Amino acid sequence: MTTTANHANSITIACHCGAVNQTLPIGHDNPHPLENVRICHCTACRHVTGLLYVSYAPLPDAPPQEVLGGLVKYQVEVGEGGGCGGVRWLCGRCGGHVFRADLDLLGGDGGGRWRWSVATGVVTDALELSGPVDLGEGRHRHVEDTRDGGLAKWLLPTFTPPLQPDEDIPADDNEDHLTISCHCRSTTLLLTRPSLSSLPSSPYPDLLLPYHSTAPDVVSNPTDEKWYLREDPQHPGRGRYKYLAGTCACATCRLTSGFEIQTWTFVPRVNILVPPTDDGGQARPIEFPTATRPTQQIPNWTLKSHSSSPGTGITREFCRVCGATFFWHDRVRPDLLDLSAGLLSSPSGARAEEWLCWETGRVSFAEEAGRGREGGARAW
Repeated sequence: MTTTANHANSITIACHCGAVNQTLPIGHDNPHPLENVRICHCTACRHVTGLLYVSYAPLPDAPPQEVLGGLVKYQVEVGEGGGCGGVRWLCGRCGGHVFRADLDLLGGDGGGRWRWSVATGVVTDALELSGPVDLGEGRHRHVEDTRDGGLAKWLLPTFTPPLQPDEDIPADDNEDHLTISCHCRSTTLLLTRPSLSSLPSSPYPDLLLPYHSTAPDVVSNPTDEKWYLREDPQHPGRGRYKYLAGTCACATCRLTSGFEIQTWTFVPRVNILVPPTDDGGQARPIEFPTATRPTQQIPNWTLKSHSSSPGTGITREFCRVCGATFFWHDRVRPDLLDLSAGLLSSPSGARAEEWLCWETGRVSFAEEAGRGREGGARAW
């Protein structure tokens, strides 16, 4: 059905839970926002979302205060943690990023003016595009922050690896843990190497077997293959494994993050540890608070749960302070978690390839990329 956004130069936005659901005027004299998108790969954007990149479309004016007033505001200082700064606004219920504002010191009266933009994943309707959108290298910012190119390696038709700094730090594949943290560092966890003594059972993910074309009895994984582990090619036959990682384009990931491509890695719960709170303590596998076990392992726990598919047991966690996506899990495989790959801090780069093996043959739920979108938003 054609919506208001198709009758004028305006866009309709919505988050997953529906707390955000507005049409914003663009004006006939302003360019189409989705034809001027900027993509950022900086360290700050990765850790404030849990994704490997973000994409924002420019807005001519600030959103109405009644819209901003219902959102959580988070400030990122320029250069803090690497990359760009700006103020981010996100939905406090489902975690979806919605707006950002960056101070343009060259604009206005010399004191600077705010440049506003909207997260592309929450745009559900827009005027039709005038043609193919240019997403070449000129649209990508801070690729050098990734060290290894991050997702730009697969997004760009021709990819030029970022220049490495003189003090390039080689990856150490003998490290026994990797830090997991959001931008505000309210939640910091540890990822450990796979242990063959504790491998949960799980159906296959859509990343490997498309659900729309695969029989359920095959998806159920009757042979109990541990598909989420991949032998480390640098150590063949030595029992060294990496975690499978991949991308997802489902509508729910888009609306709960604010961006089109979520990046997950599949990790047994026992390999995600809560660090000890004192010198004599021990790291313990993460446990999520429940109605029968409300005790929280992390002091001042900032992870908020969102039931993204009521009735299915599917739950997602995000940081209520900075908005970073953290986990996806359900009752079918409670001991195998989807962990947001953008939260990993690896010396080798954003893809953390000494720990992760990336599946590049398919994007999960690619068939859903346009679901729930109309006009130019669907084409984008």
